[in-house]
Amino acid sequence: RSNLFVVGDPKQSIYGFRGADLDVFYDVMEDMETIAGGKAITLDRNFRTVDTVLGFINGLFQKLMGDRYTELTEHHISRGAIDVEVLEKKDLELPENIKPTDYHRYYESRMIAGRIRELVENDEFRYGDFALLFRSTPSIDIYENALKECDIPYYNISGRGFYQSKEIVDIMNALKAVSNRYDTLSIVGFLRGPMIGLSDREIYWLLRHGGDSILDAMDMAIPGMGEGDRDTIRMARDTLTELAFKRGLYGLHHLIEELVDKTCYLETLLLHRGGRQAVANIYKFMDIARDFDRDVAGSLEDFIDHIDGLDDMDEPQASIESEDADVVKIMTIHKSKGLQFPVVVIPQMARGFMGGYPPILLDKDEGIGLKYDDMPIRYDYIKEKLSQKDSEENQRILYVAMTRAKERLLIGNQGSNIGFKAMVKGLMDMDRINIIEDTEEWAGSKKMIQPIGDELLKPKARKREVFPLVGELPGYDQRDFSRFSISQYMEFKRCKRRFFMEYYKRLPFGGIEGYGNGGMDSTGTSVLDPITRGNIVHKFCEYYREGIEPQDSIERIANSFGIDYDSAVARELDPYIQNYLKHYNEDYTEFYTERSFHLKTGGSYITGIIDRINIKDGKAEIIDLKTNRVHDIGALLKMYEPQLQLYTHAFQTISGIEVEAARILFLETGDWADVDID
Repeated sequence: RSNLFVVGDPKQSIYGFRGADLDVFYDVMEDMETIAGGKAITLDRNFRTVDTVLGFINGLFQKLMGDRYTELTEHHISRGAIDVEVLEKKDLELPENIKPTDYHRYYESRMIAGRIRELVENDEFRYGDFALLFRSTPSIDIYENALKECDIPYYNISGRGFYQSKEIVDIMNALKAVSNRYDTLSIVGFLRGPMIGLSDREIYWLLRHGGDSILDAMDMAIPGMGEGDRDTIRMARDTLTELAFKRGLYGLHHLIEELVDKTCYLETLLLHRGGRQAVANIYKFMDIARDFDRDVAGSLEDFIDHIDGLDDMDEPQASIESEDADVVKIMTIHKSKGLQFPVVVIPQMARGFMGGYPPILLDKDEGIGLKYDDMPIRYDYIKEKLSQKDSEENQRILYVAMTRAKERLLIGNQGSNIGFKAMVKGLMDMDRINIIEDTEEWAGSKKMIQPIGDELLKPKARKREVFPLVGELPGYDQRDFSRFSISQYMEFKRCKRRFFMEYYKRLPFGGIEGYGNGGMDSTGTSVLDPITRGNIVHKFCEYYREGIEPQDSIERIANSFGIDYDSAVARELDPYIQNYLKHYNEDYTEFYTERSFHLKTGGSYITGIIDRINIKDGKAEIIDLKTNRVHDIGALLKMYEPQLQLYTHAFQTISGIEVEAARILFLETGDWADVDID
């Protein structure tokens, strides 16, 4: 062809986890030149980055990438001699009883925040000029806290941590206190938090004089407490009593709204650092409660269980800043592709890469490699090829991050010799960088960390009257199940003692799908815990339809859970996705995914969610999707059979449509199992 024109930058190919194969690009280039007589034109002039930063990048990646790196020519000349800064304290004194990795990360985050503030206060840059680009999202909160400590505004494009935020914990403490007057820990959290603001001393005396419930002491005239203290305590008691009375009269959204109004919580939050973010989170939580009222119409206890079940999800905090505001941007390197920023900060250079490969590997040239003790040669060869490709992709990811910078590049290099730090060790041109071991802002705000001695951790005999928090909580194991879920029913069928410990004693067990499986596969290389993996896969199955690009969809869903969709995560999820796609079919009159139901049975309601319902010729088929590790299908079928039978009964009762078949699809292996619903 004489009209073929191909454009691309192989140095920026960072989507290997989506199946992108860089060799295809080079093969096309070679064919065009040798077969079609075409010509490769290199666009080597960089119109973004100043010469000082670009010279550093050229020198580094010429050594890393070798012949496949084309040196870039600068268009902009810097007014400074050096614009690359490496933030690293070589001989950092590590406190005792703190993991070195954690302290290195802590120290680096404070150095970065201090350096950003220095550059802004020196009128060299604005906050909106900075972007922190992370390889992956875990530990971002450490850097957010450092920015908060330095009063630096920021916007996290990959936001997370909503359910763990202090204000949501405060609201949940209050709701649990309203729900159960014997939940001493939650009541103490409510009283000690900013809604009421009692001191430790006042809490102590309330606990000393309280009976079965701390609320009993709130009516007493406790010696040593001033009139102001007693007024505050009475207000707290009246608030809990009134809300407990009203809890069944109107929706949870209004209950939370009244709680916030009575305690002046929003006004209190706005007086503190980060108050705008906290208030936005409260309003978002009210919206969640409103949705729960509309969709579930459950009790306060149901809502508490619902939120506790979401606690591990990486829900983003409410957005209070636009991306164009004068705030520091936080995002992943993949999200930054195609963007540019006056100052780029690359934290966590010393963070290790995700490793591990599944027991079955596929290579387009070598075929399939199986990990067996007696025949590992092909597997090891394919693994070596994939490892080399992963290493090259990590080089390109670092290249993309560094080339987002226009005027200044800051590198957070604190920590062990792993990850990007190990990759560039000995390759950086020291004449082109400034080493910064401390910053004035950070040095002025450092506090000595005093480790706790072992003698303080030794258990000592305690007296109930001195340590009133230690003991049984009357009423805490009492529960009226006016509504229960399928998962609770399954737990009850499986093990009544476990059901009692989890739903009455409220001990933190996981769901039955993760029970006994752990977070690792047979090779110990799983990077996702079973619950997160199952949630991501189920969300994909819920939204997938013919015509949707699977890889784009699964990446967006993984990102919504706060998971950076890299090659290791992609390899782990791919078997489940491919097995679902292999059996996916829309040849039905109607079909529904993730359909919730509420069925009255006796004096209670049972709730559940059916993964898929297919309707054809006036009859229905119920499909349940499982992401369990499959070792014994027979045992799993026996365990889940009551669940499918209950789904069948509920659907037939509510819809009046006959269920012809109920089946389980085990997504790890792609196996079907039919359930007896006769």
